[in-house]
Amino acid sequence: MTNQGFELTLSGDVIRNNDWNWNISGVLGYNKNKVTYINVEAPVSYLVIDYPTAYPRVGNPYNAIYGYQWAGLSETGTPQVYDAKGNLYTDMTPPEIEDLVYLGTTVPVYNGSINTNLRWKNWELAAQFLFEGGHKMRNTNVAFISSGMGVVSKDIENRWREPGDEAYTDVPRYISSESELYNYNYQSMYANSSINVIDATNWRLRNLSLTYRIPASVCHKLYLKNARIMLGMENVFMVAKSSNAKYLLGGYTKPNYLCGVYLNF
Repeated sequence: MTNQGFELTLSGDVIRNNDWNWNISGVLGYNKNKVTYINVEAPVSYLVIDYPTAYPRVGNPYNAIYGYQWAGLSETGTPQVYDAKGNLYTDMTPPEIEDLVYLGTTVPVYNGSINTNLRWKNWELAAQFLFEGGHKMRNTNVAFISSGMGVVSKDIENRWREPGDEAYTDVPRYISSESELYNYNYQSMYANSSINVIDATNWRLRNLSLTYRIPASVCHKLYLKNARIMLGMENVFMVAKSSNAKYLLGGYTKPNYLCGVYLNF
């Protein structure tokens, strides 16, 4: 496997005087890898889908995602996929490993951070932004209702309901296990197709804090060398390409709130 990339670090003061100081720093990393040789091949296609790092492919990244090429919904609202030759499969997944297509890497191609620190007299406002992109993720929060009960994506509201809907939605219809239209393969066809591989690019405000440094004259009276009070937040918010990506990346988790008093005697 070969890796090619770079890392760039920049830092500078936007404002700097007696009362004000604003510093911004950033790191940008870029890396792409490619498998050049393998000594093991998967015996069946589902192993490539479930364990891609155990069965990598020459010419693709090591942390690859593989799946079936999505072909949209049928006139009756059921999933369809293509094989490697462009043949349409309507009731089962294509059988050959060669029918799987490369759908992206799960490792960010580029990532980095931006740190900003604004100081005015004894007050200091700091923030850290993180970003990553160029990679994909498999959407495990699929909008598909199986015969059992469980959590399902809210996109199920956009499912196929009547003929003609296939032109506007890629969410399959609901078919109960008692229906004559029921096919055990439909869920696998839909979940493992390209329609459920989504962009994982995201931005995060990782940290945000406001600090007040107690004046030296006050610290001296309290027999302190220095002291400061800090209020902060962690995992403030995330911006992602889609609501599904944000959900799977933990973007809807509530922030952590921090309060600290630091005394140096």
